[in-house]
Amino acid sequence: MSKSERECPVCKRIYEAEDVPDDTCPFCEPLTPLQAVGGLTSMIGDLFSTGLGWPQGEERVLVTISPNYMDAQLTKAQLESNDIPVMIEGGGVGNLYNFTIGNLAEHKIYVPQSLLPQARQILKM
Repeated sequence: MSKSERECPVCKRIYEAEDVPDDTCPFCEPLTPLQAVGGLTSMIGDLFSTGLGWPQGEERVLVTISPNYMDAQLTKAQLESNDIPVMIEGGGVGNLYNFTIGNLAEHKIYVPQSLLPQARQILKM
C-alpha cells in the first residue's frame, strides 16, 4: 500500500488519493470520510517490526528462510508475538510477479543476534 491510500471504515474499500478527490467513499450512504492507511503499517510494517525496537548495536542473524511471502509473514507474526523483532529480506522480483514457489519467492528472516536462541526455540529449529 502506498502512503496515498485511503480506506472506508464502513465498507473497507481502499482507494488511491487520485480516485476519490473529495476524500469520501462513493459507495457508502451517507458519504463516509475515508481514513488514511499506509505508512509504517504498510510496506515497511511487512518487512520490519515497527512496534518492537531493534536492540541498539545488535547484528542481524539469519534464523530461517521462508519459502514464500505468506510464510514469511506468519513467521514474523509468530516471533513478534514473543517480543522478538524481525527483519525480512527477499522477494524482490518474486513479489513483483507474485511467485509463490522457487528461489525467487524465498524470504530471509533475520532477528537480533542476542535473541537467536529464543527465536529458534519458538520456531522449534
